[in-house]
Amino acid sequence: MFWLGGLAVLIIGLAVFAVHSYGESKAHKVRHDWAQVGSSKHDVGVKSSEPGSKQPQRTDAETDKQRTESLQQNSSSHRAANELPRPLPSGPPLKQHSDPIPILMYHVIKHPPAGAPYPDLFVPADLFTSQMEALAKDGYTAVTLDQSYSDWERGVRLPDKPIVLTFDDGYHSVYKNALPVLRKLRWPGVLKLAVKNLKVEGGLSSSHVKELIGSGWELGAHTVTHPDLTTVDGQRLREEIAGSRTELKKRFGVPVNFFCYPWF
Repeated sequence: MFWLGGLAVLIIGLAVFAVHSYGESKAHKVRHDWAQVGSSKHDVGVKSSEPGSKQPQRTDAETDKQRTESLQQNSSSHRAANELPRPLPSGPPLKQHSDPIPILMYHVIKHPPAGAPYPDLFVPADLFTSQMEALAKDGYTAVTLDQSYSDWERGVRLPDKPIVLTFDDGYHSVYKNALPVLRKLRWPGVLKLAVKNLKVEGGLSSSHVKELIGSGWELGAHTVTHPDLTTVDGQRLREEIAGSRTELKKRFGVPVNFFCYPWF
């Protein structure tokens, strides 16, 4: 009878272990799925990484320290501390957000000129200001894609109502009209820069991009020449996707961990 009792205990122990392992597996799958799903119908950020590479696991303290050091290195020496984005809340990690983090996509922050082929890509500066003020009043706080990804993957703390603000292509109006508004709110933006726009009229200059980065903005890749990627061969595809990331990292000396697929 004693061995029967021992057998029963063993069976119960194995059952508990199986249930626990299944729960851990499901939780890991949920975290993985969050990292693969974009939060906007219009703008998809894709985390860049080398095939087969393992992402280093850092503690929240190490992550905060690294983010602070990077921000200090990239900030202009004359930038006032109260103009930089607010740091993320400190303390133990919160639960991962159960809802998707909204992403708003912008292109040109000014009135569309007469005959503009895509007038819907223009948002007047006064309207943009009103939108940002309304978001702030409603309790939203802008975060970067890297902060959002860290929340999905590692449960890094985020504000209660995070939102991501992206700016595609790289137009001068982003520097002129969007930066002052976000700087006043101490919010970061995410610049999805097509490399060619550094050399065209109406685009951003390298010094403008550096000032955006110094104000806490995140830099993402958006190809070199903004082609229809479904029409190019393999070599051109590598140049446009991997090449744009390499060029931006080399030119500006900051991480470029996300790629935005060009819209047509």
